[in-house]
Amino acid sequence: APPDVIRDILEGVLKLMGIFDTSWVSMKSFLAKRGVKDEICNFDARSISPNIRKEVEKLLKKSAASFEPANANRASKAAAPLASWVKANVIFSAVLEKIEPLEKEQRGK
Repeated sequence: APPDVIRDILEGVLKLMGIFDTSWVSMKSFLAKRGVKDEICNFDARSISPNIRKEVEKLLKKSAASFEPANANRASKAAAPLASWVKANVIFSAVLEKIEPLEKEQRGK
């Protein structure tokens, strides 16, 4: 099994991407998948449901230290950007939810 920091960050990544099996086996197969980097880079925060966001927000609170850049970087050079990605997408998803009524209104005009 990976260090806690890595596990926490990957759990956040998988959950945001709609993968709820967050076992180490699932994490390894996700990372080994072809095109996973592109999938992460091209991820659309609009696909995050409010329930998924709440789940990941709980993880961010519970394991806050894992998502701190210094700790993530110490665990792995690749983990720090992923930790930032998880936090940014949670925030962006919340913003998108707040502006959704405005976007609908604009489209209606």
